[in-house]
Amino acid sequence: MEWDEIAEKIREALEPLRSIAGDNVSRGRGAGRQFEASAVVEVHKAMPPHHPALAEPGFWTWLATTHFRDLIEWRYGNKPEGPDLKNYGVGAGGAENFLYRLWLRAEIAYDRRAQNPYHLAPVGDVDFWRSHVFRQSYSYARRFARALIIFQFCGPKVPRLDIDQIRKLAKRLKAARTNLLVEMMDPDRAALFIENESSKLADARTGS
Repeated sequence: MEWDEIAEKIREALEPLRSIAGDNVSRGRGAGRQFEASAVVEVHKAMPPHHPALAEPGFWTWLATTHFRDLIEWRYGNKPEGPDLKNYGVGAGGAENFLYRLWLRAEIAYDRRAQNPYHLAPVGDVDFWRSHVFRQSYSYARRFARALIIFQFCGPKVPRLDIDQIRKLAKRLKAARTNLLVEMMDPDRAALFIENESSKLADARTGS
């Protein structure tokens, strides 16, 4: 693959989004959230599907350090003590690499059955994705992850659960994985399971 050309294509696609976000993106969560919600789609579209390099942390570290140092420092701020190396995938196993997280968010959310396969990628904030999707290893259970995203953000109330409630639900779902293979659930089964686990939390709150 011509990775340098692909990186330039990504840069060209992200520049207008960066201009819209402005210079305070590292200080206010709103601007950063909006930038990432749009950027994830552009990064994913530019990448070749199913290429083995995408599963290599070293590839993402190379991409971040070679082509996107300015973007990462713009996103997170130029700190006096120096850059936070985990945003480049250094010392964090690659999971915290900023470019990797942008790509992975769209990769997990991608729904080939939908008219717009990226319709789930922009929903939710950065903390939701990092804490309740990426760190739960749902990259291996993407149908289940999409069911959780739909449950939380695509119902009559957006978001459906508050921060404390979604954290408790995430803990229940994590505990359930010791006995269940959520990776094997189809979308309907995953949606029903998440709904039932949420209902148990609601029953516990009301004492019923």
